[in-house]
Amino acid sequence: MLYKDVITTLENHGCKFIEKVDYFADVPDMYSLFFELEKYCLIIDYNICKITNPIFNYAEYTNKQNEYMFKYNQCYRFYVENDEDLDIAIVTFKTLISTDNEIDIN
Repeated sequence: MLYKDVITTLENHGCKFIEKVDYFADVPDMYSLFFELEKYCLIIDYNICKITNPIFNYAEYTNKQNEYMFKYNQCYRFYVENDEDLDIAIVTFKTLISTDNEIDIN
C-alpha cells in the first residue's frame, strides 16, 4: 500500500504536478499522475493493473501517454504499488535525466 503523498513527495524533488487521470469512477485508488521536470515528463501509475469489470481502459491509457510523449522531449512511466516502488521510481527517474541518456544498455 502507498502511504506517502505522491504529489507532495515528487514536488519536494522538484517536479511540477500536471494532472491526475482516474480510469474508473468506482475505483478511486487506480490512477495515473503526470508531472514535469524541465523538459521531461514523469508518469506514476498507481494500481492500474487492479482487476475491475470492465478490465482496464487501455485506449484512454495509451492516448494520455501519447499526448505527453509528443509534448516533452522524454517521458518516463513507472508503476507503483507502495512507498518502496515510489522511492525506486524517483531514484531511477533522477538517474536517467541526470545522465541525459548516455546510458549504454547494450
